[in-house]
Amino acid sequence: MGRRKRKIYSKNFKLSIVIKILDGKKTLNEIVKEYGLPAKKIKTWKKEFLDISSLSFNEEEMKECKQNYKLLKLIIEKNSLREKLEKLKFSNENKIINTIEVILEEELLNKQSENKNNILL
Repeated sequence: MGRRKRKIYSKNFKLSIVIKILDGKKTLNEIVKEYGLPAKKIKTWKKEFLDISSLSFNEEEMKECKQNYKLLKLIIEKNSLREKLEKLKFSNENKIINTIEVILEEELLNKQSENKNNILL
């Protein structure tokens, strides 16, 4: 029996997976299912990334980076919520416009009906 070849992943692919884990939009299990990767491998990549990153900064810089990361996540969330709000506003404005149009059409029909009744009298 031949040995199974190890799959080799590019640095960019590994980094993209680690970023998906760190941004918190998907769980580890979701990423495992989506890419068919073992959870242990993803955890290893994440640990390696964080270990290497921590070597690049002193403790104060790491603290600042974590704060900036949290701030960036909050900004992204704020922008996402702003987009959702704009969609809701647009949706609600359209509902209001449609309601007004229906009311105006009903009033027009009532006026036309009244005019026909007045003519017949």
